[in-house]
Amino acid sequence: MDDENLLKNFERLLREVDALYLVYRVNKDAKAPFIKRKELEKLYSRLRNESYNTSINSYKKNNLMQRFNMFVEKWEKLSDERELGVIRGTKAEYSVIKKKETHREPDRKEAVQEMQVQAKSREEKLKELYQSFKSANEKIGKSVAEFSKFKDYLSRLEQSIKTKTNAKAIDFIIKIEDGKPALKAKIKK
Repeated sequence: MDDENLLKNFERLLREVDALYLVYRVNKDAKAPFIKRKELEKLYSRLRNESYNTSINSYKKNNLMQRFNMFVEKWEKLSDERELGVIRGTKAEYSVIKKKETHREPDRKEAVQEMQVQAKSREEKLKELYQSFKSANEKIGKSVAEFSKFKDYLSRLEQSIKTKTNAKAIDFIIKIEDGKPALKAKIKK
């Protein structure tokens, strides 16, 4: 399979598997598309080992790999929710199926939940972030330092970023890069 076809097949299969997971999310009788996902993972490993001479193909490869990692995280969360009996669907996700980009205003319940999240103390937010980071690392067999060290590290990092960027606030999120969880700073100016 040549370079162009590998990229096109990977992108096509990535979209197909994501669409199947959306059906899995909405339809309680549907089964998770494990066979298609395994096929996609095989293509991913081939794509990861592939090197491209042109910058366009290299860019496409990196973009597709990032999208794959993002989707894997989303699919794992969806599978966990299904196992726990939590089945949700939002208008925003249905618009993806219809290939429409629509803006959805948050309803009153979502607005109240957002205010409650904002009202959480810094300590609670750090504990949630730590637990998420710890569980993501445990999935790949890595251990994480204790909470106090994690908190100290984030405080130093936050101060460093604030002085460099003059940011008012910084939120940290967990992103999966190359199958490994990493902390990313979101700067609020």
